[in-house]
Amino acid sequence: MIVNQVITYTIRDHFEQRPTDAPLPEDWEPAAPPDGAHERLQIEELLAELPEGDRRAGVLRYLHGLDPSTIARMLGMTRNAVDQALFRCRRRLRDAYGDG
Repeated sequence: MIVNQVITYTIRDHFEQRPTDAPLPEDWEPAAPPDGAHERLQIEELLAELPEGDRRAGVLRYLHGLDPSTIARMLGMTRNAVDQALFRCRRRLRDAYGDG
């Protein structure tokens, strides 16, 4: 929850424009933090609709680029639980961008 709030406040403070409906670029690497403000906001909004545990894991993975083992340690989850949460996050992102 805290991570999500920090990200929300940081993004709102630094960027005024809202995201567009543009799809992710072909070469987008999900494990790397997104470059553009619009892309970050789109991803954050999509992840915000997920249950808290999934959202927290997704934010750490897709917005901060952390590996699943590190996420598991940070959130006090098993690696398997993180993998399952990230699977649900990927499915949500894939569905939103029409790639699934």
